[in-house]
Amino acid sequence: MSEVILQVGDKEVVLPEKLTISQYQRLKTTNDLQKDPVMFLCAMTGLEEKEIRGAKKSDIDFIMKYLTNHYVEGVKKEIIPTFEFEGVQYGLHNELNTINYGGWVDLEYLITDGVEKNIHKIMSIFYRPINGWNKKRTKYYLNEYDHDEMMEQSELFLNLPIEYWWGGASFFLRVGQSSINNMKASLERQKTKTKAIQRLKKIFPKWTHSKLFPVSTGLV
Repeated sequence: MSEVILQVGDKEVVLPEKLTISQYQRLKTTNDLQKDPVMFLCAMTGLEEKEIRGAKKSDIDFIMKYLTNHYVEGVKKEIIPTFEFEGVQYGLHNELNTINYGGWVDLEYLITDGVEKNIHKIMSIFYRPINGWNKKRTKYYLNEYDHDEMMEQSELFLNLPIEYWWGGASFFLRVGQSSINNMKASLERQKTKTKAIQRLKKIFPKWTHSKLFPVSTGLV
């Protein structure tokens, strides 16, 4: 991403063209930054508190206007199906029911642990490297989900524009939570069924090896 250079007195302030996930996380998790505009500007510009307080109001007003226009009001809030980042093309895993079990386990943990501090990791579950296309290039194929690769990729995604998350956040969380709930319900039903069969086995031990409890079910 390109950078934008703004002038505050005799100092040059270098701002990224877009707010990154790591910057957003820092702003959201530090209460002082949300309450104090001076500390907020210190975090965003890298200037000292004394320099911010001693700057011309016109310079600060210009920076605040820039931050608002480019990092808040000007961001795209739509799902991005594919994008290229640091030389790798990533695609959205939109057939969510096909994510492997490890992906759902990790997604459940990350949502429970705290969405905002895990944005880069959640993004790495839904967006993975594209490893091929069909002949008409109307469909792409992604690497299978792998926990270790997710952790490594998530470190890169800390520098991803936060607008990539904002565009699909409600979709990711709504579908993700729904699928997690469905998975839990399915596992609970399986657990209940297993307990019922175990109770029947105790009541009718002679049926243990009958057709009522086929070994292939994996329940006995």
